[in-house]
Amino acid sequence: MTFCGIGANKYVEANISQKSRTTVKYTMKTLASIAETIIFIFLGISAIDQVVMSYGGLRGAVAFALVVLLDEDKVKAKDYFVATTIVVVFFTVMFQ
Repeated sequence: MTFCGIGANKYVEANISQKSRTTVKYTMKTLASIAETIIFIFLGISAIDQVVMSYGGLRGAVAFALVVLLDEDKVKAKDYFVATTIVVVFFTVMFQ
């Protein structure tokens, strides 16, 4: 999905107005914040802790902590989950 967006970026920018770009940008940020809030609610994290983690950039740390806690007996592909989480965290830190 990410590479599709990167590839389509050239064609979309030529065919979309600046106002629409701004609308899409802020809509995606809002949806991402809502998704994070739902995850934090399921984890039982308070609203104050959510704000601290969001602005402190600890979202990757939470994901990594959760994936490390997986039980290897129940999740046979734990190593793949850990590796994928590290790659995603690295990507978001370097490119966002």
